[in-house]
Order: sequence, then structure tokens, then C-alpha cells
Amino acid sequence: MKASIIEYSRTHRTAVRQILERIGWAEQYIAAAERNAEDFSQNSQVYGVYMAAVDGSAVGFVYVQFYEWNRLAQIQGLAVDPDYQR
Repeated sequence: MKASIIEYSRTHRTAVRQILERIGWAEQYIAAAERNAEDFSQNSQVYGVYMAAVDGSAVGFVYVQFYEWNRLAQIQGLAVDPDYQR
């Protein structure tokens, strides 16, 4: 089993949706998470959007906001597929 962290791209939008659907999120929250991933990924100076993949399949995602003034980051979104088992 090979795990990796990769930068988000538009091709991962479906994976974000599928993960949140399996968790049981309502449509409006899924749509907002998709928009956030897209918007945040366009501004890499302030945000990082990453996917966790195991054997090439997405099993989670995270987006973080970076703060220049203190060099810290804050998690703005995080989800792991409930079907993922180690």
C-alpha cells in the first residue's frame, strides 16, 4: 500500500464530492467545499490544497491557510473517506 500527498487539481473535484457524500454531508456543504477547494487552489501564496491518495485513489483532503506574519497555517477544511481502512 503506497500513500502519497499530492497537490489538488480540478481533476480531484469529484473525489472531494465523493468523500463528503460518503460522510453524509448535505449538498449545500459539499458544493461549498468544492468551491473552496477550487478557489483556494488558485491562490497558492495564501492557501494550500492537498489530497491524500493510497494506491492512486483519493482517501482524503485538506486545505490550509498560511499566515505570513507568524509563519503558521490554519486548517480550513479536512476530510477522510470513511470507507478508507488501513
